[in-house]
Amino acid sequence: MTKTTEVPEKALPIWLQVSEHDAQTVEIEKPISDSKFASSSAIGRLYDKAIADGVDDPSKRVYSMLAQICQMHPKPDEPNDPYGPMIVFADGRRSAVPSDFREHLPILAKWAEDAKHPVLQARLSDIVWFLDRKRYQLSKIAAAAYSSIIRQTIEGNLVYEFSDEATPLTSEASEILRRALRLAKVIGWDSPEGEGVKSLVPILWQRAISLDHSVAAIWFCDIDLDYGISAPADLASAIEDYVTKLDDAKGTRPLVDLWRLTARAYHKAKNDERKHLAQTQAAEALATEALTKQGSAMLAAHFLGLAISELHGIPDQKARRTELRHKLIDIQSRIGEEMSSFSHEIDISDLVKQVQSGFEPLGFIELLFAYAALERSPDLNSLGKDAIEQIKRHPLASLFPAAHLDAEGKVLSRSSGGIGHEPDSSQVIHEIAKNENMRRNIAVNGKLEVARRSITSRYVIGRETLRPLIDHSPFIPPSLAATYCQGFARHFQGDFIGATYILVPLLEASIKYILKSHGHDVSIFDNATQTQQDRTISSIFEQMGDELDEIFTPAIRAEIERIFLLKPGPHIRHAVAHGLLSDSSAYDPDTIFASWFIFRLSMMPLFAHQEQINADLSHYFE
Repeated sequence: MTKTTEVPEKALPIWLQVSEHDAQTVEIEKPISDSKFASSSAIGRLYDKAIADGVDDPSKRVYSMLAQICQMHPKPDEPNDPYGPMIVFADGRRSAVPSDFREHLPILAKWAEDAKHPVLQARLSDIVWFLDRKRYQLSKIAAAAYSSIIRQTIEGNLVYEFSDEATPLTSEASEILRRALRLAKVIGWDSPEGEGVKSLVPILWQRAISLDHSVAAIWFCDIDLDYGISAPADLASAIEDYVTKLDDAKGTRPLVDLWRLTARAYHKAKNDERKHLAQTQAAEALATEALTKQGSAMLAAHFLGLAISELHGIPDQKARRTELRHKLIDIQSRIGEEMSSFSHEIDISDLVKQVQSGFEPLGFIELLFAYAALERSPDLNSLGKDAIEQIKRHPLASLFPAAHLDAEGKVLSRSSGGIGHEPDSSQVIHEIAKNENMRRNIAVNGKLEVARRSITSRYVIGRETLRPLIDHSPFIPPSLAATYCQGFARHFQGDFIGATYILVPLLEASIKYILKSHGHDVSIFDNATQTQQDRTISSIFEQMGDELDEIFTPAIRAEIERIFLLKPGPHIRHAVAHGLLSDSSAYDPDTIFASWFIFRLSMMPLFAHQEQINADLSHYFE
């Protein structure tokens, strides 16, 4: 007889155990009745303190729920997901999110309607309305409560938790204002609640300017422009008057941001002359900042690059852009002196032994097939998923935007930074590039080089040695078979300079050859000149992705792009074509992997016929 045991259901956290009876019997505002905090998170901590001080069970459940609700992380720029968990653990556990409280909506709605403290009322009514859009009245209550919070901070009746003084000019105030304006859009821009919220915007940016709070001026002027509260020309004039008097001690960043806001406001006002002037001022501020960073060529180059970008599209600035470009090139030549390498040792001895033992009993043709099969192209979904998980596990590594430089200090690509949100595409692409670089490094040092040396220690490989096998490959155009064999021979001989410069330029020819053999046209017809020309490899991968996926599989097509075409990444085809590789670059793991990968592409169509090929060609290698 088999004994069975019942597995108890996972217990609900205490903050989801509130009953109707609890809600009716507990005085919810008792822990915050004397609070002057304008911050929802501060209110939440007061509820936490009330729990820690010891209360009876109903109050503990109610205060736990309110603490979780008040401490949810606000995301005012994400209207479809305005609140996130305060904390997420590595094992998947997290604090509360709005959807956790769907079963408690009637309780939360009643609390929201009865609440006296504007911070609690705003958070409760906003959450309820977000979960149930039919409760339209609560969106009005939320907007009015948010307005009340800001007005009371202006009057000094409420203060933000970490502010040194009673002031409405805080980043939290800007978040509250943005959320209130989004609600006003839903309620009605001209409704009493909407008018109440809108009236606060110019009050705040005018106060920021009058108090010379440059950062707050940026926050609230930006909000005004985003929502079109003030007349653009009036706002532009006010910002311009302020920024022209701004003390240099404020730093370059506020100066540049304010000039950018001025340009944006003049753009909305359709005043291109003043817009271009403001853009020019922003560019000159960045150029001046570059001059102060002469101790660091990398920083100076960064600011000069921004200055050049700022001047883009402005009439009569070509000479200035050229002048700044020349300075940029001069500065970039010094970046190499500042750059250093970091290494992390990985023990691959077991991998090396595994490859050595696996190759010992094989014959020549079997060795070549085994060599070509040492690595497989990773699945695209797994690459993206692993990159996102790694970013989330190590968020500080992606906190700041990154610039990816070449050996001369030129910026090849950029990835954004940030924390507390879903990684964007540039961060994911950057993480994939890092992970793939490491994979290729391990593959070359732990597998490919071990196998190549094992093969060449037993066999002498020349151009003619490989010809009988290569002639079987449908990946290789017959007219280029001898050249391919020469490149592969150089690879096996360890002449990676020769292998790289022979094989990499041939990749485009093989891609076109195999597409044509599958019936696809790789040419472009110019209607104007009535002429035809072949697509470039970049054009093929941009325009014929479906055809390539059908022939190679998406994983292989994507790996070709990552190795040869895309930035960030080795970008090897471009480097070879334009003479950008140094003598030592051919011995980098990425470059060795690239020539091996071309060998793999030529062998892959033959994998299914390995036994037959071995039988047919074995006499060549006896």
